[in-house]
Amino acid sequence: MQSHSQTVEDYLKAIYVLQEKEGVAKTGALARHLAITAGSVTEMIKRMAGMSPALVVYRQHHGVSLTGHGKQAAMAVIRRHRLLETFLYQTLALGWEAVHEEAETLEHHLSERLVGAIDRHL
Repeated sequence: MQSHSQTVEDYLKAIYVLQEKEGVAKTGALARHLAITAGSVTEMIKRMAGMSPALVVYRQHHGVSLTGHGKQAAMAVIRRHRLLETFLYQTLALGWEAVHEEAETLEHHLSERLVGAIDRHL
């Protein structure tokens, strides 16, 4: 699977969450979710739509939705995040209040080999 920047992965996750709730991710909702300006969101969304393969479909004034490739990439990030949370909580006995923040940081830096090892361990 193609590797994406941490910023792109954060967008993918946010779009996935909003799309699941509302059917489409509006740029204003994305901006609030990511705590950045709507202009920055629009800029990044246009970049993601122009990637090959495209990760999102963007229609001005209608919002953004994940392509098949975008959904697959988003689900990979979410899987890494959830595996990390579970591993940190169950295996390292970190408090539940800390595991989300740690997983947010670590999810972008795991190799597929390490993800597989964590999955097998759990």
